[in-house]
Amino acid sequence: DLPVRADGRLAALESRPWRIDPIPAVLDAPTFRWLSLAVAERMDALEAVLADLYGPRTLVRDRVVPAELLAATPRYRIDAVGTRPGRWLTTYAVDVARDTEGTWWVVQDLTDAPSGIGYALLDRSVQARVVPEILASTDVASLARFPNTLRRALAAASPVASPRIVVFSGGLDHPSYVDHSYLAVQLGVNLVEGADLVVRQGRVWLRTLDGLEPIDVLYRRLGDRWLDPLSVGSTGSVGVPALLHAARQGGVTLANAHGAGLIEEPDLRAVLPAAIEHLA
Repeated sequence: DLPVRADGRLAALESRPWRIDPIPAVLDAPTFRWLSLAVAERMDALEAVLADLYGPRTLVRDRVVPAELLAATPRYRIDAVGTRPGRWLTTYAVDVARDTEGTWWVVQDLTDAPSGIGYALLDRSVQARVVPEILASTDVASLARFPNTLRRALAAASPVASPRIVVFSGGLDHPSYVDHSYLAVQLGVNLVEGADLVVRQGRVWLRTLDGLEPIDVLYRRLGDRWLDPLSVGSTGSVGVPALLHAARQGGVTLANAHGAGLIEEPDLRAVLPAAIEHLA
């Protein structure tokens, strides 16, 4: 059962068993290698699109992306215009489908706060306990190195030599809280909520029993509009007041950067291929 929150409220989620499909979709090594390279290439392309739309906006100037599209969608975050993060995308997810002829198609890009990494690691851990003979007798690709790879990527997003990293969650009420909590354990970092953090002197600090401790990287599991209740078009109160101000001042690094969710705008999908080709 989900525990009672510190303020006495019960969590909004219902307690339910964790289910794993006993018949997974299996990809051979050459197929997965090609697919992973294609996904990495697309991630770089989307990084360039975000940098342009929040920077020089040549795609708007050249009429590849309609200006009215950006003006109409709340996913275009005004607070992020003119910012130049080290990377817009540290993690990226994509839904793909393969047709009967073997061609792979992109169904959906997920760039805001894509979930699933913790679920994948949890699933593999369960399989290793329940059906260890299957994993031992088949040449299944290992996920053991992934947490270290992700931790290095998060550290590389910060200019600090040895950054303090935390996983920023919406708490028990968030539908992907299991993903957040398991991922934090695997990364070996603190799992925090908005109430655990405070902005002082342009920096983000973690409240601890010994006082405030500085945070360098927030691996955010919250969407753009929930990060800072003081931002334009914000929603709810799970974020941290003045968080975006601290990010603009270089006092903290957000991974992914604020505004990255623009790629998920449905109306933008139709012009994404042309935008990627224009910047290539």
